[in-house]
Amino acid sequence: MARAARGVLKLRNPAAVLLPLVLLLAGAAQAVDASAAHCLQLASSSTIKCAQCQEGYYAGAGGECVQCSTAIKGCVQCQSGRRGAKCTMCRAGTRLKLWENCCERCSDRNCLLCPLTPGRCSTCKEGWVPDFHGRCIQCVGCKAGCRRDGTCPSGCLPGFGKVKGRCFKCRQSKFCDNCDGNPAVCLRCRAVGRRLVNGSCEPCPVRGCALCKPDTDVPVCQKCGFGWFKYPGGCAQCQRGCEETACRPDGTCTKCKSGYGLSEVGECFDCNVFVTDNDDVNKQACAQCDGDVRFCRKCKTHFGLFPGGTCKPCSWDVSDTDTCEQCDGNVNKCSSCSPYEFMTSNRLCKQCWDAIPNCATCRDARTCTQCAVGYALVGGRCKACPSGCDDCGVDPARCLRCASFHVLDRGTGRPWWAGDPPRPAVARWWREGFATKLPSPAPRQRHSLCGLQPWLLCERKRSLPADTRRCEECAEGFYATAAGECRLCDGCAGPCRADGTCSTTCLSGHGLVRGRCLQCASSLCSNCDGNRRACKRCLPLGYGLSRGRCKPCPLAGCEECADGLATCRTCTFRWVLRPDGTCQECDKGCHTGHCQPDGTCTKCTPGWGLVEGQCEQCEVVGAGEAEGNRCLNCDGDTLSCRQCGQGWGVLDYEGFEGACYQCFNATRFGAYGQCAFCDNDLARCSRCPPYTYLSPGPGKCLPCSKAMPKCRSCQDSRTCTDCWDGYALIKKRCVACPRGCADCGADPTRCARCDSSHVLDRVGKRCVPL
Repeated sequence: MARAARGVLKLRNPAAVLLPLVLLLAGAAQAVDASAAHCLQLASSSTIKCAQCQEGYYAGAGGECVQCSTAIKGCVQCQSGRRGAKCTMCRAGTRLKLWENCCERCSDRNCLLCPLTPGRCSTCKEGWVPDFHGRCIQCVGCKAGCRRDGTCPSGCLPGFGKVKGRCFKCRQSKFCDNCDGNPAVCLRCRAVGRRLVNGSCEPCPVRGCALCKPDTDVPVCQKCGFGWFKYPGGCAQCQRGCEETACRPDGTCTKCKSGYGLSEVGECFDCNVFVTDNDDVNKQACAQCDGDVRFCRKCKTHFGLFPGGTCKPCSWDVSDTDTCEQCDGNVNKCSSCSPYEFMTSNRLCKQCWDAIPNCATCRDARTCTQCAVGYALVGGRCKACPSGCDDCGVDPARCLRCASFHVLDRGTGRPWWAGDPPRPAVARWWREGFATKLPSPAPRQRHSLCGLQPWLLCERKRSLPADTRRCEECAEGFYATAAGECRLCDGCAGPCRADGTCSTTCLSGHGLVRGRCLQCASSLCSNCDGNRRACKRCLPLGYGLSRGRCKPCPLAGCEECADGLATCRTCTFRWVLRPDGTCQECDKGCHTGHCQPDGTCTKCTPGWGLVEGQCEQCEVVGAGEAEGNRCLNCDGDTLSCRQCGQGWGVLDYEGFEGACYQCFNATRFGAYGQCAFCDNDLARCSRCPPYTYLSPGPGKCLPCSKAMPKCRSCQDSRTCTDCWDGYALIKKRCVACPRGCADCGADPTRCARCDSSHVLDRVGKRCVPL
């Protein structure tokens, strides 16, 4: 040190003095940070030592907060003592030994609290209860816990039976609902398509049956399954096109599937049979139609709906890239786009990805609404998420969901092979990640982890070193080998034992032979227990069992043979079983479910009349060969028609009574001027199809747009009921919406939805250009 001017001290080597001071201050700052992280109260305002730490920490000798489990293994709460930490509470599954100041593990792994001794439990984990000796016993099958003796006070779960107060799993737990008194004897079946026979839930032999009557010699169906309806002979499938839950007991339908229309008589018609013209391109264009007048109401993708109920393909210019969803009213302009495109000002659809990079869905060319996987939506644009991240919400710096084979690690997607197994918070994701085939190439440690082959599915993994990880519990339908791998329970209908033998029944087409389910030798066999070459039940319909082999039923109309192919057990649809074990074919025209075993019919289908128990086709004199001409309803005695099909009328003139003739102004389906129905003079329409109205004078059907421009459907020439897009219905007339507006509801001065080249000003409800 040297002297300088008076009052000033000059250092020869400043670093030698300042460096220790800087280190001292840095250490103090670090201590303050450590204390601040877990410290609740400092010893004084002039010191950095902590006097009181938060729960799970204690104040050490230097005034810093130390975690309890660091000082005493298993300790969760502690306080400062003369010799360091003093534990006051141990974690679940351990007990506190006060005199030794340590945590001792309970001897029962299902125990949560054992305050007295390690071998005597007072509180067990969920689903377990301590018995009188302090051991944890499992509450098997109990609805709401069990007593200390293992009995269930509130009954058993489905698939279990109570025996002397305890619940035991039923032998057929998959199909049996209750087996009180004896687990091997079922009292009530719960599975669809099963019936109770001698204490066992057997498959119901009635095809399509969901609930069979129990303990009957002859199978009787009480309730048919979805898509089937009940008739005297069993269950029959609903007519084609009918919703599964909308089928009536008489076979008629109340609601049809998409692409089908419902008629007045409850039948579903294929929309594309009646609503298109001779162009092959339009044959499958209609998605929804009116089944009565058979006009299309909604077209399929890449087609447009036009007045008259016809579908026309969108122009190649707008559908070339498969982007134009519909082009109603104009084949050269799109009326709607797919979710991944936006509509331009000239009504064309363009992909969001082309306008906004990495954008999946968008509102227009400048505003993205959803980004592709691995990108975040920020200010209408898509920014990349961190590496290994599939979803980062609106913050590209933090990850919410990782990509496959990555785990969540403080906001970034870290590869799962980079360290230990994932934390419990992502354990479920970890398990599901192995349910799909892994890509290649894979990391070097891939072969040593559990569940890395497509057929190996592991539910749990032990926290062991990477080279010794073994599967502890396999998914349902798999069993764990001695090497810790999961292998498929081959042929088992349920779980299997540790050696791979089946603990329940076998799958269809297999037989139980010495504990293993082996595939039957014949592909026609459904069960071959005891001997894979000797069949006990046949699989396909139309076959029967004869001397251990499946052979075709020789009886006409027979669905399943019995007694060595000599008699029939069940008949096919539209056939009924006779008392002598043969099948009688229903009369042509007989309504489903109304055919009797003696061959007579009680109800006919539309177009047929009932004459002395037989169905005769209605007379359609003059009808020709057109599809829409059939008689829908006729007199059972004379077979004269009472109601004709679309575009046809019933004549009442002498010599022509009950005959169907084409309406004079009905040319072809889908054309202007066509009658839906006409009166008995054939010259006047009595009913018109959608998008047309009945002219009062000549009695013809004219398009609504001809009388009122831009009108989609109408009641008459002066009353519009629906307008095309871009127009509002005002006082039964179509008024144009403001420029740039696609939908203005009932007020043409205020817009509800703009087209893709404009945005909505929510204050004034107007559309302004982008």
